[in-house]
Order: sequence, then C-alpha cells, then structure tokens
Amino acid sequence: MDKNWLLIKNRTLPEYLNGVEYFLNFALSNPEVGVRIQCPCIKCNNVLRKSRDEVKTDLLRWGIDPTYDRWIYHGEPDSSSEEETNSDTNSNLGNDDARTFEMLHDMYRGVPSNNHEFDETIESRYEEPNTEAKTFYRLLKDAEQKLYPDCEKFSKLSFVMRLFQMKCLHSWSNTSFDSLLKLLSDALPKGNMLPNSIYEVQKIIKDLGLDYVKIDACVNNCVLYRKEYADLEQCPKCPRNVRLGLASDGFNPFGSMSNAYSMWPLVLIPYNLPPWICMKQSNILLSLLIPGPKSPGMDIDVYLQPLIDDLKTLWESGVETYDAFKKQNFHLRATLLWTINDFPAYGMLSGWSTKGKLACPVCHVHTCSIYLKHGRKHCYMGHRRFLEINHPYRRNKSSFDNTKEERLAPQALSGDDVLAQLNTSS
Repeated sequence: MDKNWLLIKNRTLPEYLNGVEYFLNFALSNPEVGVRIQCPCIKCNNVLRKSRDEVKTDLLRWGIDPTYDRWIYHGEPDSSSEEETNSDTNSNLGNDDARTFEMLHDMYRGVPSNNHEFDETIESRYEEPNTEAKTFYRLLKDAEQKLYPDCEKFSKLSFVMRLFQMKCLHSWSNTSFDSLLKLLSDALPKGNMLPNSIYEVQKIIKDLGLDYVKIDACVNNCVLYRKEYADLEQCPKCPRNVRLGLASDGFNPFGSMSNAYSMWPLVLIPYNLPPWICMKQSNILLSLLIPGPKSPGMDIDVYLQPLIDDLKTLWESGVETYDAFKKQNFHLRATLLWTINDFPAYGMLSGWSTKGKLACPVCHVHTCSIYLKHGRKHCYMGHRRFLEINHPYRRNKSSFDNTKEERLAPQALSGDDVLAQLNTSS
C-alpha cells in the first residue's frame, strides 16, 4: 500500500483526497469493523467511532495522524516483531485483545512474558518476581482469560478497558457505572469474568497505570502538601504579604473658577482582594495628598518621601498585624508592584522626562527625534525599527524618508540598568 499521502500537509491535493477514499474503502471492506469506524484524524486519534461521512469530514478538516501507517484499528494486520514473537499467544484473539497485549508489552518492556504462569505456592530455585513483574503477569492472565466461556471477541481485560473508556468519554458517574456492571454481570452467560463493581475495575485500571493521586495545595499556590508538608494543616510559606499598586494624577479642584491650583492625590490599591472588590472606593487607600498653586513637576519625589519611607518599612521589616478571622497576630509585609498613571504623570513619577528630544521611556537615549523649528516641537521618527527584520516597509524608501531602516528595535531598560543610571547620576 502506498501511504505517502499520510505526510501531505495540503489536504486539497488530489493525492490526499484519493488517499482518504482509499483508506475509507479499505476500512469499511473489513466485515469485523462495522458501519462506524474509529476515526484516525489528529483530533479523534482512533478513540471515537464515526460514520464514513463523519470520518471523511474530519480527515479533510483536521488531517490524518501521519504516524498511523499501520491501520491496525481498521483491519490491517500488525506485522511488528513483538507481535510475531507472541503470534502463538495472540493468534486466536480479536483486534481489541491484540492491542491489549501490545499495550501491556509497551508498558512493561523488559519483563519476559513466558513466566506469567508463575505460581507462588511452588518452591523454585529462581528468585520471586518483583512487584512490577507480578502486576504484569496478573494483567497478562486477565488479557488471556475469556470474558465468558466460548467468547471469541473479548477477554476480561479488553472488555473492562473498553467499558472504562466509554465511561470517560461519556462522563458516566461512578454510581451509574457500578449499576451497569451489575446489570451486565447478570446478563452475561454463567461463568463470566466481568467485575461486578467499580471498585474491582479501579484495581485493574490502577495496575494499568491509569490511576491518579489527589494532592492538596495551598490556596495561594505556595506549596503542595506532600513529602515534608504532608501532615501540615497550615502553609509554612504563606506570609499573606500585600501587593500594592500606586495611582496618581493631578487636577484643579476649582475647575469652574479662574483660580490656578493643583491637587495631586496618591492612592494605593491592594491587589490581594478579588478583582470585583479591590477597585471599590472603600478599598482604595488615599495615602498622600499634594496641594499647591501649581503642579509639583519633577520635584514630586520630595513630597513622596513619607510614602516611600512607609513602603520601605513594609518591604524590609514589615509590621505586626492582627488577623481578626483567626484571632492571631502575624507579621505583614507589602510590596509595590507598579504605578498607574497617564503619560505626563509617568514622567514625573519615574524621573524620565516624557517631553523633548529623549521623550520615549522605552527607547531612552536611543530615541529617534527631529526638532521642527517652525512648529517649535519635536517629531518622533524611526517607527520602522519595531517592525520585523524582513518587513517590506524597512526597504521602502519612497513612502518614508528615502532611507532603508536596518536598525533593530531598542532594548527596554531593566531594573538593574535603571539603578545603575541613578547611581551614576547621583
């Protein structure tokens, strides 16, 4: 079979379309497959069963799994070396059982399968199999055991796996699944090996490595309650620190009058609260108010000294605080995450002038500007630097200033760079 069409990415080409038709004809020609076949598209991954038209739609929309080059789920025999080795074992099994054996050998690779008749009651000069080997041999026994006498399609293990797969796909509750097991156990012929409770099924699934372990976590995502934290009732790394945002802007409280006056409030917003609560007026903290006949401008740092001192205390040493809910004292720290302001206020709070030749706080000393004498203002150029290096606008001269733009975008200053500049200037 020519299966090179599996690797074709353009799903509109005739080669891919003909390959899809060939696959559908091959799959549906196998009488054991049935009317609804497992869909091998990338999304379904041979899990969901669909009609011919539905499978065709998925293969054209999502594409086929390119690694599915042996159509073992659609009637093609698996010619792998492992299956040839175990051909005597699997010769009388259906497709589901053959896939079950293949899965077990993949899971427990290295454990010989010819020892699955190990009997713990018989003394032997050989060592006793370890726990992993015992689990493998127990699963092999379930995989070879027919679901009921004269059953040719399912073994005990393959039928349990199919049922559990349906439970997961269709979101069956444990109670409904348990009831279904009891009904099927009563309906199947006498001597059937079907587990009659979900507890027994879960033990088999656990041996297959499909179980899970629930681990509690701190509500603030600090630690998992495992290993050294397994027996703790309270998170040891959760100091309940406060994260703050600083917002500021100036306004004239006498806007309707001719008086020139400036008022600069500085408010702190605690971000530990939920989003729909932290921005309420009752939770916004007015920490500082700077009045005056004019804006403080670049000298605003002089008036910010009391607030800066409080923030340093909260960051470095913290304060003792009382928890009214737990009725306990604890040590509280706080940190300032960011400032919230418009561009002129940003220039005042950061100390970087947002006017003039070097107005851009991102480009800083690499700001590209031109002073227009007639308009007596600066014009900021060089925006093509921020485009991708192969963008056609970089090579377009006529639409811009008759030059090519070959410069890279400037790198934003890091916190260490800002501190280095401040230390140098001081």
